[in-house]
Amino acid sequence: MEPPPRSEESYGSFVLAALRRRWPIVLACLIVAPAVALLISSQQPKEYEAKAELLFRETHYEQVLFGSSSIPAPDPTRQAATNLKLVDLEAVARGTGRQLGIPSSEVRNSVSVAPQGEADLISVTANWQEPKFAARLANTYVHQYILLSRRAEQVRLLSAQRTVEQQVAAMSAAEAASAEGQVLQARANQLRVLAALQTGNAELATPAVPPSEASSPKPKRDAALGVVFGLLLGFGLALLVERLDQRPRSPEEIGRALRAPVLAAVPLRGEGPSDELEPRSADAFRSLYANLRFSRRERPLRSLLVASLDRGEGGEAVAWQLAAAAAESGARVLVIEADLTRATPGPGLTTAVANGASLQEVVSQRKSVGIGVIDVLEPGPEAGPPMSLLARPQAASLLAAGRQSYDLVLVTVPPLGSAADAIALSRDVDGHLLVVRAGGHGQAELRRLRAQLGHLGAELVGAVVTGSRVASASFADAGAEPLPASS
Repeated sequence: MEPPPRSEESYGSFVLAALRRRWPIVLACLIVAPAVALLISSQQPKEYEAKAELLFRETHYEQVLFGSSSIPAPDPTRQAATNLKLVDLEAVARGTGRQLGIPSSEVRNSVSVAPQGEADLISVTANWQEPKFAARLANTYVHQYILLSRRAEQVRLLSAQRTVEQQVAAMSAAEAASAEGQVLQARANQLRVLAALQTGNAELATPAVPPSEASSPKPKRDAALGVVFGLLLGFGLALLVERLDQRPRSPEEIGRALRAPVLAAVPLRGEGPSDELEPRSADAFRSLYANLRFSRRERPLRSLLVASLDRGEGGEAVAWQLAAAAAESGARVLVIEADLTRATPGPGLTTAVANGASLQEVVSQRKSVGIGVIDVLEPGPEAGPPMSLLARPQAASLLAAGRQSYDLVLVTVPPLGSAADAIALSRDVDGHLLVVRAGGHGQAELRRLRAQLGHLGAELVGAVVTGSRVASASFADAGAEPLPASS
């Protein structure tokens, strides 16, 4: 089913966006099509084209046959069409084949005839894999037609001669001696002379000569056509793929699919943590922290679970950049790395949950940023299945302690698309911040995620859109409503 048109994009901007995003398709077609055309062309046998020309002329036999000079001239167009059909007769191909020792079918496949404009000329073009034989084939074909035409005219004149002689033989001696009888005898003599001197109604105007270059294949021409075809094919495929692609790409489309506000759009590089704000996205994260700090509501937003659907979308990087922006403004921030698939040797989250250690005992790093501070709670050593560990009451108690000791607690978890660990912490945080890569997921997938969070009673406070071409910006999409908090 064709997706609905995007109202915020004109057709021109849609085409430009499609070409920008799908340029590898265009480039691939632009490379593959000429290469295939060049390969096919280079493998084809060479053919040479030789052309001879026939000139037709009026014979005016009617004046001899009927004794009148007022016979109307034939229609030139009709006469040219008749001549063309006569040259293309099967008898000409058979005679040429016998003369050259090749089947008549090959002659017909190799020879073509065509009129030369409005002149009384017909071109005979022969194609063959050897240039000298191509010229010989064209000339032989022309000579065969001239020979057949001559014979046909001779038969016609001799037939007329016999008819006149029969008329004279049927006369009496007195009738034969009369003026009418003398005219008939003279006409019979004229027809006999014309039949003996007959050369036909056509002659060779231009003989064929062996060509110096092959007429086909033409690799350069075929490659150029391949470039044009590849460009058109690439454009068409790019637009088709873009039209069929229903993945939201703009922050507004992602916000509508999630039914949650898009709080920032940042062009993050990579996934790794960094407690220093990137210059090109610093303002977006400052605005993001301000939106989270001063938004709503009955209770302050002190703990936030930062999650993405897949790795590589920047979930961990967003958490660290948000922590840096908060610390820069004077907040005390705790980053809890709850991805227990990345075990660390020192004390960490698993130590506190499994052994009952206090938060102060397991916080492993501390760094001052601006006028604030960032503390880090690493995953810790392996201590059992991550899901069962995070579902223990100790994990909830640890988060509650963090909310009391810090201005902001950020929890990073494995991607929601590959692990369900975040489910165990969903009710123990104040809200979820979802990190989505632009164009990385379909609308149905985002809607399912929103429904899953709503089923768990989790509040989706907003989303951060990432991507290599996403401009750093903050958003306040008033049309998207966050999910209700758990009761």
